This record gives sequence, C-alpha cells and structure tokens, in this order.
Amino acid sequence: MEVKIFKKQIELDNFIKELDQETFYKLLSSEKSLFRTTSKILVFSNKDVEEYLVAQFHKILEIFAIEDVQQKIYLNDNRFYLKVIYEKENSLLLKKYGYVISAIQNLLISYIFSKFAKWYQVSINVNNHLHNQKYFLKKQIYFAIKNIKETDKPFHFKPMPNDQRKIVHELVKSIEGFSSFSQGNGFLRHIVLKAEE
Repeated sequence: MEVKIFKKQIELDNFIKELDQETFYKLLSSEKSLFRTTSKILVFSNKDVEEYLVAQFHKILEIFAIEDVQQKIYLNDNRFYLKVIYEKENSLLLKKYGYVISAIQNLLISYIFSKFAKWYQVSINVNNHLHNQKYFLKKQIYFAIKNIKETDKPFHFKPMPNDQRKIVHELVKSIEGFSSFSQGNGFLRHIVLKAEE
C-alpha cells in the first residue's frame, strides 16, 4: 500500500491504465490550478486489504478483552472468509442470536470501504458456528413449512441478522414449491416464507 502523487492528469490516466487486475486505487485528493491538476491516490492490493481487515478485527476483539485467538483468512470473489478459533468461552461473540458477530462483520465492511473505497463482504466463522447455525436454520425452515401446510398461511420468522437471512433465502431456493422474502426495517427485518401458487 502506498500513496502516489501525480502532477499531470495524463500521468494519472496512464498509471491507472497500466494497473494489473490485482492492484487498485482510491483517489485521496485532487487539486486543480490554472495549468495543472495534482492528484493524490492510494494504491493497494487485496493483500493490503486483508492485513488492514485483520488489524481492525483484533482492535475490535481488544474492546471485548478477547485474546489468544487463532484465525485463518482467505478471499474468494470479493468476500473475506475469516475462520476464528477461540478456545475460551465464545458466547460473548455469538450471543444475542448472532447479532454481535453480524455487527462486527458489518463494522469491518464499513471500515474497509472507508479506507479503500471498494466493497468487500466479510464472513466470520467462530468455532465453526456457521455449520451449527445452518443446521438450526434448516430446522426452522422445515418447521415453517409444516406450519404453512397446516394453516395455509405464510410464516413469519423472528427478526434475524442479514447474514442469517441470506442463508435462509439460499436454503429456501433449493426447496420446491416455496419462496421467501424479507420484510420490515432495522432490527424488525425478518423473513416471510410462503407456498408458491
């Protein structure tokens, strides 16, 4: 990651054209004078974003007084997957039905965008909770389907974080005869499951 200054627009344009697919830039400032435009840009790679993400994640963990965390991180299709192993009590990160970890993910996404002006998604998996969460959400979906068949009415799930809603929508896509959509705002946003006509 480095800051570069260009005193002519054509120099900046040529530099941008020559960037490879793994290198990105963010315009930090642009000052126009009578005869020239001076531009300052931040040049970075996905590796720079990854290092920044890990540093910010550890700062957040310090707020919770969480130490001795092991993590593995990889990038796939503009989504960082952060696998976290925490040997001690992990309920602090996973409590409130996943809202804490979801809030941390959203905070990290915002940090990355404000630093690099590029959108990345962040998925944090603490002690393999995503596998358990997916299993729990599948059970909820099948309970909802049973309820729909008995009452012939759409089923409203309890409000849940956006990452859990995405999982439910993906799972419902594979179930023939049913569809889902999100409804409500903020903390009241929830999924409605209904039988297709």
